[in-house]
Amino acid sequence: MDSFAVNAIAGRAPERIVSRWPLWTRVSVLTLAGLVALGLGLAVYVADRDGSGAALVPVAAAMAGARWFGTAGAWLPTFTHTLAFSLFSAAALPARSPWPVFACAGWCAVNVAFEMGQHPALQRPLADALIATGGANAEVRLLARYFSLGRFDPLDIVAAIGGALAAGAFIALLDRCLGERHAH
Repeated sequence: MDSFAVNAIAGRAPERIVSRWPLWTRVSVLTLAGLVALGLGLAVYVADRDGSGAALVPVAAAMAGARWFGTAGAWLPTFTHTLAFSLFSAAALPARSPWPVFACAGWCAVNVAFEMGQHPALQRPLADALIATGGANAEVRLLARYFSLGRFDPLDIVAAIGGALAAGAFIALLDRCLGERHAH
């Protein structure tokens, strides 16, 4: 009788249940979880916002302004963006290394930087500097518009930190469940 059956009969939590799964499972789980998080963030734009502020999200007129997410709709996209891209990055990085932690910290820093760029004291000078250095480029103009029209919200900074911590916890839990087999 294998250890899985012995643990199940004894009523103990089986160790490394998931370690019997193929090696690609870690990548699949992290990618799927990232897609779910990204889908939740997209749902906020579709259901709670008018869409005019999101260049890559089409307006869904039938749902726009439905306010399904209430006050959480203000910061949830930042949380899910940090969470999703941390998970996507971790999927591409080796397990049991410090790199997934650095990916979580990096995506947190990116989201915090973009939020700080919308702060009233920084948004106009930052937008002007972007236009001055690369104003002929459409992407630079779009980024400058993002900063100049954006609304700073300290809760978005908290959400970015929370998204990175949630991603780190998810990655650690998954790697623990997958066990030693995925250490390389």
